[in-house]
Amino acid sequence: MTFLGKILVYIGFPLFVGIFGLYLAYLEQIKDSTRKLSFDQDFMLPFMLATAMVIVVGVQTNGFTTRQIKPLVQWPTVKRVKKIVHTTKDGRVLTQEQVEAYTKRKQQQTQTTHKSKDD
Repeated sequence: MTFLGKILVYIGFPLFVGIFGLYLAYLEQIKDSTRKLSFDQDFMLPFMLATAMVIVVGVQTNGFTTRQIKPLVQWPTVKRVKKIVHTTKDGRVLTQEQVEAYTKRKQQQTQTTHKSKDD
């Protein structure tokens, strides 16, 4: 964004919003003669809110240089951990020790069968 564009965004837009708020208050004063114009309420409040919005959007888009917004706070990514549950054919859940004992027995059986085939 050019320098003139940044000036228009950071100053022009909030100024336009503040003047528009003051104009709406003036129109309301014409309808209701008991209401009085207040510079703080009718101009400054919309001006400050628009300025805050422009600053937040400017920070998120790195000074309006990117179209992709970045959050103010980067949340950590959560790693999903798969929980493996070993069950028997009849539906019993095996503990980790039982699974390790079973795999150790299987490894010993395969080693003894390989030795007997080699002999």
